[in-house]
Amino acid sequence: MSFEETIALTQTWLREVAQGTVPDAEILTHLREVFQSTEGVRGFFVVFLTTDLLGETCPEAILQAFVENGPHIAAILVKNLAMSTAMILHHDRQGDDPQKAGSIQVQQRSARLLAILEQRGALAFAQERSALLASLETGTGSYGTFLDRWGYDSEQRQAIQAALKSIKEFKLDLRSESRSDHPD
Repeated sequence: MSFEETIALTQTWLREVAQGTVPDAEILTHLREVFQSTEGVRGFFVVFLTTDLLGETCPEAILQAFVENGPHIAAILVKNLAMSTAMILHHDRQGDDPQKAGSIQVQQRSARLLAILEQRGALAFAQERSALLASLETGTGSYGTFLDRWGYDSEQRQAIQAALKSIKEFKLDLRSESRSDHPD
């Protein structure tokens, strides 16, 4: 499935999940399939992080799918946090408040999701976050090319570093971070 097809499918699918018409087992099966390709992961997160289809809550089955598929999705979620953080500064410099607001939303949702997943012991997310932090500190490492390719300046890199470090400071009540109000 292409990136564009995944976006279209995810919009429809998340609406159904939000309505409570998708059983947990089907959510897990669907996300396992979507997360098998980089295009699927990217397309899913474009919709998941930018729309208000689920509001600020996340069904337990989706969180479970994230944990189970951590190795497939961790790098993309960490990059979403980094890119949205850098874009906040870019849009602020351009005076583009609507785009800045969208980047803030993606940054906050990415950070919150990373905190939840790390608190659940999903090591892939903590490892990717640590790898990006190491690259920010050294200018090399597994994320060195990523940082250079996007041309992030020192202020953007500092903001990304602060956002990544702030994940450890999140104090979440995980019981209120998910909802499972539909039957299996």
